Amino acid sequence: MTVLAKLAFPFFAVVLPLFLGAMIGHRIPERDRWSQRLVFASLVVGYPPVTFLAGWSLHLEWDLIWLPVAGMVISLMGLGIGWILSRFHAWKDPRSRGAYIFGVGLNNMGNTGGSLVAFALLGEQAFAQATLVVLHWQFLIYLICFPLAKGWAGELKTLSLRDEFVAALRDPRLLPLAGLLLGLLVNIAGVDRPDALRPVTAIGMALTAFAAAFAVGISVRTEKLADYKPLYVSQFVGKFLLLPAVTWVLCMAAGLSPMVVKICLIQASCPQAFYAVFLVHFFHLDQHQANSMFIINSLLYLVFVLPLLVWLL
Repeated sequence: MTVLAKLAFPFFAVVLPLFLGAMIGHRIPERDRWSQRLVFASLVVGYPPVTFLAGWSLHLEWDLIWLPVAGMVISLMGLGIGWILSRFHAWKDPRSRGAYIFGVGLNNMGNTGGSLVAFALLGEQAFAQATLVVLHWQFLIYLICFPLAKGWAGELKTLSLRDEFVAALRDPRLLPLAGLLLGLLVNIAGVDRPDALRPVTAIGMALTAFAAAFAVGISVRTEKLADYKPLYVSQFVGKFLLLPAVTWVLCMAAGLSPMVVKICLIQASCPQAFYAVFLVHFFHLDQHQANSMFIINSLLYLVFVLPLLVWLL
């Protein structure tokens, strides 16, 4: 597959609808609410069938057991790097520092980011494996990021790990992971997936990614982009240089297979997760800063990082 062909899928499935949404977002009444609804619908309706089919076709290997662990390690390292780099900025408000740490630490590993890129560059097997990396996500968000956000917002009084855990299990946003696990069960049971279903994964991935990216785009605002230039630089260093480098060293030290190493590098090189923006809005941290970091970081990824991944992988 040529470089242009590899770039075409993420361009038409994510980049194009993202900018289309950003261009017309100001014309949509209550666009933030519609954005959240469309992202939610894409997640709980569109992606479960896609992840089910991918899990059904996955070639199971012992190496894969480390993928969810690798995902959690990558996310925790990202948050740690964000915390370290945040000490180099003069913060007047903990809500701004918290928004920055989330912007550096949370990568878009899911079906509009790392998993999609893995599918485009390495195929359906890589997509299924990349989805396994994200198994840790809900536990990271609810058990670690929610308490952090509450603390930065001054809302945290007590922490109940049991309540946070139960809330994570009840969240309908777990449905894509449930679809993947169901597909794995069918796979383990020895049921062969019909060949006729092979193109369904690609079509479903493209349509659902398009809807989710468009939803993200309509919520984007370009105001105040020039106010946070120093943050863009340190975010780039932390997210696109330090985290991938540390991840590669750990993967080599662990002796993981070449495919797993590639998937981990893709996930560690992802741009800022849109969930970082959701968290900031939900807990009333620095929203303008989070929006601006998301826009610039995504653009830098598309211009510099994604082409490099295509060339290397």
